[in-house]
Amino acid sequence: MKVRVFVVLFFLTAALFAQNIFVGQWSVDAGNYYKFNTDGTGGVSKSPEGNFIEDFSFLSWEGTGITTNYPRVNTLLLVSGSGTSPQDITMKLYSYTQESDGTVKAQDAEGNQLVFTRIAGNPAPLDVRAHPLLGQWEAKWNGGNHDGALGTWSFLYRTDGTVKAYHHRLHQFDNAYLVRGNILVILGEWRFHPAFPINVGGITVKGRDSVFVREAGGTTWDYKKKAKAAWKK
Repeated sequence: MKVRVFVVLFFLTAALFAQNIFVGQWSVDAGNYYKFNTDGTGGVSKSPEGNFIEDFSFLSWEGTGITTNYPRVNTLLLVSGSGTSPQDITMKLYSYTQESDGTVKAQDAEGNQLVFTRIAGNPAPLDVRAHPLLGQWEAKWNGGNHDGALGTWSFLYRTDGTVKAYHHRLHQFDNAYLVRGNILVILGEWRFHPAFPINVGGITVKGRDSVFVREAGGTTWDYKKKAKAAWKK
């Protein structure tokens, strides 16, 4: 069964990262070939001619973050699995560097390394259209000690893989996200805290203007579509 994947990042007025460096086709160590598509899907093949099995979703985070002690940059996240529940996905998180010759070296927390050498395509913007979270939203959440006004957020999910988040009366920041099946994964500023470096939740569409998200840890979000959400001034 094919799972269509859509990637997005939190955003201000224009794209944070207009060109995604992973878009295209690459040879990788151990004789594997990776293909990254502009819609956030990807596949692996043993041959450069394919066929590339569409077996992962991806996002890349290039932000520096604005929060002290959360400096993680240049991060690649690959997500595979059915996407029916948080338990049905597998995530692989890599930090990466781009060499002067265009080669990209990605390494996970255990020191395992992937070396990407481009064989086709060029960096290009992501272009995600069919997604239930696109647009501006107000969300109520039950997160910890933040009740009342502090339990309200604004979100702006965009087609280029960016999303802006505003925790009302507190902070406003940018993140990256992807959706695989019914699963939302958020990564970036305020998601690099040691307690929750990656945020995973299950999506239930309640209606055209209503979406419910339950995180793997139990926190819930009630999204309501807005023509214009509130933003920090």
